[in-house]
Amino acid sequence: MPLAHFSSKLKQIVVLGGGVAGLFTAYYLAKEGASVMLVEKEELGAGSVHAAGLIEPQTVYQINTISYLRDALQFAKRGVLTIKSVDGNWALCYLRALASPKSEDPSLFEMLRSMSQFSLCEYRRLAQEDREWSYQEKGLLELYEEKTALKRR
Repeated sequence: MPLAHFSSKLKQIVVLGGGVAGLFTAYYLAKEGASVMLVEKEELGAGSVHAAGLIEPQTVYQINTISYLRDALQFAKRGVLTIKSVDGNWALCYLRALASPKSEDPSLFEMLRSMSQFSLCEYRRLAQEDREWSYQEKGLLELYEEKTALKRR
């Protein structure tokens, strides 16, 4: 059932998944007065590190490119990136998607930038609202060894 069909009269809601998306969904529903039960198989937020994407002010990574895959494998080879596990079905779908013709909508990347900006502002607001909210802006440095690698970004 699409979200648009949910009644605003619903007061008891179950949210499945305690990652970034589930936590924020539960948070905003509770702020609107709903009684929310959050169901997560592990510790809340445990699987959230980059699972929903890295929140950065300006960078949008196009993961559907060969160059992204090549860079990720090089990072893993140098020990900068750790790949914990790979689902074979997901990897096969990903490789098929890389091989298929692409027609990218530039507005998609603008939407992602807008979502990223909203997330950054919201994280800052939550850090001010709740002292237990552990959000820190430490910065991010990207180093490119070759000009061609920088130009691909």
